[in-house]
Amino acid sequence: MQVLLVDGHPLFRVGLRVTLSQLLPKAAVIEAADGRSAMVLAGQHFDLIFLDLYLPDLHGLASLDAVHACFPKSAIAVLADDENPETIKACIQHGAVGYIPKSAKPEITQAALQIVASNGIYLPVQVLACALPSCSVSLSSRQMDVYRCLIRGMSNKLIARELSISEGTVKSHLSATFQALQVRNRTEAVLVSGKVGLRL
Repeated sequence: MQVLLVDGHPLFRVGLRVTLSQLLPKAAVIEAADGRSAMVLAGQHFDLIFLDLYLPDLHGLASLDAVHACFPKSAIAVLADDENPETIKACIQHGAVGYIPKSAKPEITQAALQIVASNGIYLPVQVLACALPSCSVSLSSRQMDVYRCLIRGMSNKLIARELSISEGTVKSHLSATFQALQVRNRTEAVLVSGKVGLRL
């Protein structure tokens, strides 16, 4: 796995790199201290990018949009001190696959990193708690089963194995679920889990 760590704080980068080396011993981790340094690497492949939302030369959604434009095929997880639910929702709408607050306890940060590195989705509990008020959403019992697995961060392959169905069937159920929830992807589906009373 190729990982790019973009953060303006040297000590935080070191700490995160150490944690990643423990979680992903085979991963190659490249560091960038700001947006410009990251964009110089455009053209290289990264499976996962951890991005500080507030870089020395780029701030907020501008940093996410710029990095996403340079690495359109990479999964980007945002790291930030900002825990405003609206900021987090905006990041998801701009393509982030997860949002990890820098103020989170070490064990939570480690679990969040593991989830994101395993192609799962991590969002802070406080965001899920206020995502959307409960309302009636028409999902079949099997779609709900698939949805619960998705919220747990499981890949399509793992969902298929868990429920003893084919990956094609999983994709079909997810497509119908996304349509019912009026969302575009897995991350937004997790974000609106409150709409059907589900939580991580």
